Amino acid sequence: MFGNNYFFMLDQALVFIKDTLNNYLMTQMKLTESVVVINPIVGTEGKSIAENENKLVISLINLENESNQPYNVRYSHVNNKQVANVQPDVRFNLDLLLAANFSVYEESLKFLSSAIGFFQLNPSLDEVRTPQIPKQVGRLDFHVESLNYFEMHNLWSSMGAKYQPSIVYKVRLVKFQGEEIVNVSNSIVQTGVEALPIS
Repeated sequence: MFGNNYFFMLDQALVFIKDTLNNYLMTQMKLTESVVVINPIVGTEGKSIAENENKLVISLINLENESNQPYNVRYSHVNNKQVANVQPDVRFNLDLLLAANFSVYEESLKFLSSAIGFFQLNPSLDEVRTPQIPKQVGRLDFHVESLNYFEMHNLWSSMGAKYQPSIVYKVRLVKFQGEEIVNVSNSIVQTGVEALPIS
């Protein structure tokens, strides 16, 4: 039977980032209204999006598959004597653009600076630092992507938008794991060391 974790984990991760950053900015700036949104920078017709006005906009600009073998785990414990054979999870690095879209330029710089400060204080988000993180998300690590002038210019040109004060973060190892169990096998335990499951 298919579970929902696989299908909805990406949006849960982005919404969690948005809500956590938004709460921080509202507290720091003493705001009464939300200031962070998840949206493309421009609409499908190349026009500006009204909901982005005077907001800090988070946009997903790239998905990069992380194929390191250490994460290619196929077995999950069911009980002391059985393990479940599941499909290996797939993991992605997300490139997120944070753009400050404020009518007053100084406001853009202020909110972008505060957002950078948040990620400097919180280079990782997990259930220890943020207990409200969805279980399916687990942990998020943030790293600044250093784009030079030409790379940033090409990015904004490809979106068909005029440059706004912005920064790109790579969010490492976002996991996609379906809940479908292929089969359940008995396991062998020898002197405290668990061997491979028996089919």
